[in-house]
Amino acid sequence: MAGSLVSVIIPTYNNAGLIPYTLDSILGQSYSPLEIIVVNDGSTDGTAEVVQGYVSHGSVRLHTQPNQGDIAARNKGIELARGDYIAFIDSDDLWNREHVRLLVEETERSPETGMAFDNVIYFAGSDASERQGEVVAADGGEKIMVDPSRAKRMAAAPVSLQEIYTDNLITTSAFMVRKEVFARVGVFDKEIYLMNDLHLFYRIGAYYTMRFVDYVGVRKRIHPKSLSMVNSHYEYGVYCLENIRERYPEVYQRIGRRIFDKKLGSKYYRLGRHYERLGEREKAKDMYKKALLTRRLNLRYYWEYARASWS
Repeated sequence: MAGSLVSVIIPTYNNAGLIPYTLDSILGQSYSPLEIIVVNDGSTDGTAEVVQGYVSHGSVRLHTQPNQGDIAARNKGIELARGDYIAFIDSDDLWNREHVRLLVEETERSPETGMAFDNVIYFAGSDASERQGEVVAADGGEKIMVDPSRAKRMAAAPVSLQEIYTDNLITTSAFMVRKEVFARVGVFDKEIYLMNDLHLFYRIGAYYTMRFVDYVGVRKRIHPKSLSMVNSHYEYGVYCLENIRERYPEVYQRIGRRIFDKKLGSKYYRLGRHYERLGEREKAKDMYKKALLTRRLNLRYYWEYARASWS
């Protein structure tokens, strides 16, 4: 008997060289049925033509739109999706063979589970150095997101919202969500740029059970065009958390003020150090003040604010 339909959403922009590897890894999944929705966000390098060559597989759909950015492309994919479950993959990442099957099975164990995710290995590569096959452990200098001992513990029980918030254990290519979840928590927030996936995970975790599967399901490619490589995280990280606190107060409360403010204070502090390195002393002073106001008993924040005020 066929399983529930899973919609796989791939936002892409000018990635003609790498997207075939991504599509091949999805088409090689052990699970079916899948609908694969490629949202071509205004590519000009032949990406649409490459994807069009896969449409004959029957499960691949191509939607082309003017360039609106990654968030708009993901949200368009959600709008187009017909599946009971939705999974995302960046157009330069890869899935191992059992990724979808294991996430569906884990989600279906309990109606309270709104989202499931598995483990990730980061690797450096290009279309000229692609390595095929199943990956079960980090090797060759690759970095695994959740180490084996922690992965075993996480798989034994639901993962708490606080743990997700504190340690950032999920990437966009590694999670699957029940489509109905979006009706409650909303889609990717268009106001959040680099951290929009984490922002969504916090909102999901505030209302639904999250489960982890101890399986390396994703190979996440690191290369010069990766968002994380070309954008500073400091300002985006602060804005993401401020947005949660101000616009999603119930999520803030469910994370817990003490845990939430500890991370936000740290981000203010790091942003202050970043501004100091750039020679922007007034901005640095302001961030140290915000860090201190967030965690008044932190002596480091007190000292940095005092030092910045005296200089």
